[in-house]
Amino acid sequence: MFERIRRNGLRAAAAIGAACMLAMAGCGGEGAGAGGGGGNPSTGGAGDGTVQLVGSTTTINSDGKTTVDLTAIVTSTTNVAMSKVPVSFSAVDKDGAPGGVRLEIVRASTDETGTAAAALKLQGDPRSRDIVVTATANGVASPPLTVRVTGTTLGVTGPKALALNSYAMALYKARRYDEALAMIDEGLRYAGKGPDSPGV
Repeated sequence: MFERIRRNGLRAAAAIGAACMLAMAGCGGEGAGAGGGGGNPSTGGAGDGTVQLVGSTTTINSDGKTTVDLTAIVTSTTNVAMSKVPVSFSAVDKDGAPGGVRLEIVRASTDETGTAAAALKLQGDPRSRDIVVTATANGVASPPLTVRVTGTTLGVTGPKALALNSYAMALYKARRYDEALAMIDEGLRYAGKGPDSPGV
């Protein structure tokens, strides 16, 4: 009888030990799973994370035929890519004409890589100037990105010289050209001296 009780006790102890081992294994599995998921993109607001803005180039041709591709990168405070975060883009063109530049939104919210995208284009104003672009996600703004409009040139045509003390008059033309050498506008100016001369 005592032998039977002893055997039953051993069986019970073995069963309890096995149950404890299974429980510990289950806890360890959850920990491994949580740790393994740490590399996945987080979802939600940028909070106190960072927003970076990069462009495919920092110059844009004045002919209006080129595009600057903009990419906003949103990361958390632990440098994890943030997905499904709405991003707004803005372009300040203080020296340009109204409507002289436009932004086309390519992807308004971040994807699994933590990026949103837009495109910057000129629209009818070829003057050389700086355009300042920023990206904002949940109140966190990127450092400004400056894009320079380049390619506008000035050409002047007319006589190289006028006779001294003469009444000759000459017409000079000043023309502005864009990156593709297409004329933007033209100005006329008379130079010389005479009874009807408007003066230099």
